[in-house]
Amino acid sequence: MTRFERLLILPLALIALMIVGVLGALALRLRPGELAAAVTAPETLFALRLSLLTSAAALAIALLLGLPAAYLMARRPFPGRALLDTLLDVPLVMPPLVAGLGLLFSPAGVVLALAFIATTVVLRSAAAAFRAVDPGHRAAAWTLGTGAWEVFPLLSFPLLKTA
Repeated sequence: MTRFERLLILPLALIALMIVGVLGALALRLRPGELAAAVTAPETLFALRLSLLTSAAALAIALLLGLPAAYLMARRPFPGRALLDTLLDVPLVMPPLVAGLGLLFSPAGVVLALAFIATTVVLRSAAAAFRAVDPGHRAAAWTLGTGAWEVFPLLSFPLLKTA
């Protein structure tokens, strides 16, 4: 381990200590019976179910929209791409409160607010991974007769694991 890497241990340790401290403080404030009652309360179960369902729906939207868009952003130049690339940073720097305004209205608003942020995260991460995949693989697949609709699911998408 280099000297620089040893210096990085301190911030990591502080973050871990903060997380353990918050969890410890919560655990010390509640007795085991209170915790069990709070976790099994109908309101808590409703909130957990709503969170899981809305998060799953937002993830599905983010993947369905983000992966194809990332592929296009990584592989094809087009007019307005630089402007669109800048626009895609907005959800990442926008305060969560602004994106969370949809939480006030309905579960659909929750899904949209979550998808608003998640889609950009998926798009940015996947675009970087698509750029890391050697375009020669795609060209070789085309010379072997693989169509464009087959290259993405059968070649490009699986190669993301190695990028």
